[in-house]
Amino acid sequence: MKIVIVGSGAVATNLAYGITTTTRYQVEIAARNPQKAKDIADGLELKVKVVAINKCDKNADLYIIAVTDKAIEEVYKELLKRISPEAPIVHTSGSTSVDVFGENARMVGVLYPLQTFSRNRIIDLREIPFYLEAEDEHLKRTLIKLVEELEANWDWLDSEKRKAIHVAAVFACNFTNFMLACANEILEHEGLNIAELKPLIEETVTKAIESDNPISVQTGPARRSDNRTIFLHEQYLKNRPDLKDLYASISQKIMRKFE
Repeated sequence: MKIVIVGSGAVATNLAYGITTTTRYQVEIAARNPQKAKDIADGLELKVKVVAINKCDKNADLYIIAVTDKAIEEVYKELLKRISPEAPIVHTSGSTSVDVFGENARMVGVLYPLQTFSRNRIIDLREIPFYLEAEDEHLKRTLIKLVEELEANWDWLDSEKRKAIHVAAVFACNFTNFMLACANEILEHEGLNIAELKPLIEETVTKAIESDNPISVQTGPARRSDNRTIFLHEQYLKNRPDLKDLYASISQKIMRKFE
């Protein structure tokens, strides 16, 4: 099978690496900035062809658009100048509907890997759940063949449910990471480091995902309605109003949850 991955960001890089090193499929990377994509591929020692979008293979078995959500429609239109509108095309977005391809598109779908990606970290795709969407039977078989060749967990999910998972992922991943960054900012002020919290963070996440509902294992001063401790913490943060406001807002939400 010949696969063209359109994009040069973190998702495209991880998909290219995973497919190239795990399967026998032939991979081509098509990018608006081919040199950037080639530098990334060379850095990972990937033996893939890198081309501009307008020079990509016209007869690939699958085209994967792995770009930012706001660029999907524009890149799709650019790709159609090169390939047939009947070509099998998917995007990798969690929140973008399959309707982004237009109401007349038929051989279109979604290949959504539920994970946080970075260019400088390569993730084993076998450890990632993939959520698929497609109406065309041929495209369905192609997607199933790909994820099974990758030995990845997968399931079918429509656009609305996939959006729900993506919103939940923002809370669980992106917002959590920002909270860790806030914690690190507080620690660095005292000459400490986020590593001090590693055992606590690991236990918090483990306990949350092993519970029936993370709210059932909530702890802390807000959970106990410990207003004295909350006051002391807010006083400590008085010179950093942004963190103080964030602390107060979240504490209030937790307390209301347990009223």
